[in-house]
Amino acid sequence: MRAGIAPLAIGLVAIGVATTAFAADDPLLIGACLVVAILLLVIAPGPRRLFATIAITTGLAVALLNPLVSTQGDLILIDGPTSTFLDLQVTLEELLYGLAAGARLAAVTMLVGAVLALVDRDRLAARAALVAPRSALTVALAARLLPSLSRDATIGDFMGHSN
Repeated sequence: MRAGIAPLAIGLVAIGVATTAFAADDPLLIGACLVVAILLLVIAPGPRRLFATIAITTGLAVALLNPLVSTQGDLILIDGPTSTFLDLQVTLEELLYGLAAGARLAAVTMLVGAVLALVDRDRLAARAALVAPRSALTVALAARLLPSLSRDATIGDFMGHSN
């Protein structure tokens, strides 16, 4: 089993990349943040598919829904009817803003997955105990009990199907 990285180091990297992703207006910077998040998720141990799936799904959903709920831009690509809740007039600016917002969301989601996989959980719990002792105790107990509860649930589910 590989030891995790110190929480402060990976936390500072993640905060820096997430802040840059949200503060930047340049598409190249947003893309660079997305690439860094993908690379961190790729090097992270353990299952990564769940975080990648959530990141891609939510990023695409934001990118596709933005033109329908936003009313900005001058270059009309699709001129559809408008209603109170949906604007079916799609502009290039709405698409580009949606892509940027989706990329930001995907990058931050992948960063969270990478941080959770890379950080040493015991060090993180110790740091959290300094800030919120009761919450840290609850999290530590849950983290220790989750694997055994999951295993017991699987065994119980298996035994229930044999009847």
